[in-house]
Amino acid sequence: MHLDEVTRLPDGTPLLATNEHSHVQAAIVEAGDGVFWSTQYHPEYTLHEMGRLIAARAKPLVREGIFPDEEAVADYAAKMRAIAADPGRADLRAELRVGDDLIDPAIREVELRNWLRFIDARAG
Repeated sequence: MHLDEVTRLPDGTPLLATNEHSHVQAAIVEAGDGVFWSTQYHPEYTLHEMGRLIAARAKPLVREGIFPDEEAVADYAAKMRAIAADPGRADLRAELRVGDDLIDPAIREVELRNWLRFIDARAG
């Protein structure tokens, strides 16, 4: 989890994924002879895990001005874990602006699966 983000790509860099949270979510990065698929998010993290990470990073999140105080961090993290436990919580999903792209693994992990299929096809 990080507090910075890539907001634009160099000319010619293919954008692989975008969403309402951040325009650049995944891209193809070429360096020398290497080609890398890169994500700016963590497809392996569920909302439960993200809630735990946010709670664990309360002090830096307050220091960076993301939250006004540690109580607000704890409240936000608890709501994330509540959505993870019950994805049908439309009230909390609306409040935290949590879409299916964070809830549904078929959407959240699509770039990771595509990358593995790409590697498998090249090896095969």
